[in-house]
Amino acid sequence: MATRRSSPLRVVIADDSTIALRVLSGMLDSQPDIRVVARAQDGVEALEAVRTQAPDVLCTDLHMPNMDGLELTRKVMSSCPCPILVISVSVQDDDRTNVFQLIHAGAVDVFPKPRGGLSSADRRFAEDLAQRVRTVARVDVFRRQGATPTPRPSALRRSARSTPLRRPHVIAIGASTGGVQAMEEIVRLLPGSFSIPVLYIQHISEGFQSSLISWLNGRGPITVKEASAGALPLPGHVYLPADRHHLTIDGIGHLQIPLTPPHNGHRPSIDVTFESVADYYGPTAMGILLTGMGRDGATGLRAMRDAGGYTVVQDPAEAIVSGMPRAALDMNAADDALPLEGIISQLLSFEQLA
Repeated sequence: MATRRSSPLRVVIADDSTIALRVLSGMLDSQPDIRVVARAQDGVEALEAVRTQAPDVLCTDLHMPNMDGLELTRKVMSSCPCPILVISVSVQDDDRTNVFQLIHAGAVDVFPKPRGGLSSADRRFAEDLAQRVRTVARVDVFRRQGATPTPRPSALRRSARSTPLRRPHVIAIGASTGGVQAMEEIVRLLPGSFSIPVLYIQHISEGFQSSLISWLNGRGPITVKEASAGALPLPGHVYLPADRHHLTIDGIGHLQIPLTPPHNGHRPSIDVTFESVADYYGPTAMGILLTGMGRDGATGLRAMRDAGGYTVVQDPAEAIVSGMPRAALDMNAADDALPLEGIISQLLSFEQLA
């Protein structure tokens, strides 16, 4: 669906493959609200195109001659910031951190090329690519520079709780666009001895989940791993589901990774996880909904709050994409709206509670 603009979104595409440039350009130029203004076959050409064309979005591959996607991302974000979408094949075992290094450097999101190559791309791929470009174009990239912004009191929504806040038995976190960046910061700062298990649902394109787990596991002292069906969630661990699976808690408190149908178009679904946590843990759970596009997680967060759990959203004023936390606030699903810095402080404070 086209965004409401007086002029088309301007896009620069960088890829060392002539075929890829032609195919991707054709797909985006076929959209009435998107126009490819420059094509580049290496990072040097792409950087010059960004400087001269001032695009709304830069789409870049990872591997390119002269200047690769990582160096290009760093230079763009330091000198002429614009939203960056990484278009890459699924990360391989010998290359599993590089795409997420681009996100760490400032890229907004990743989008997978078809496993059979762009020659196998279909109409659905073209539509999904165009929609991802539209989503990325909405990001205020200047918020990606430097530290987390200092929260403004007027931007925070807080509510008094009738009972004192206590250390939860489990923490469930959901995120979409921008969530990898936020979760990296959480993982970096939580101690390896963190006394509460964490369940984490991240919307990410198929083929990138296992590499996301591996990359996050090296970002801080806490253990990040793929959930195993039937396992008990342990303190000091962050659990993600297997690629294209949901993550739930069953009736005896064990992790499950069902391959049931997508819920409202999502698998994994944040709502599915949050609702299962509400059912089992009730008032002893904490739910956190971070940055993201859409509404997934809002209903589940409301279920957690209705069950007596403590629920928080990332302050929409500082979220990379405000859609998900704002949807939860509209549903009265959150006890608090906090900046990422405040959410992390809250998590660390639980270690001081008996």
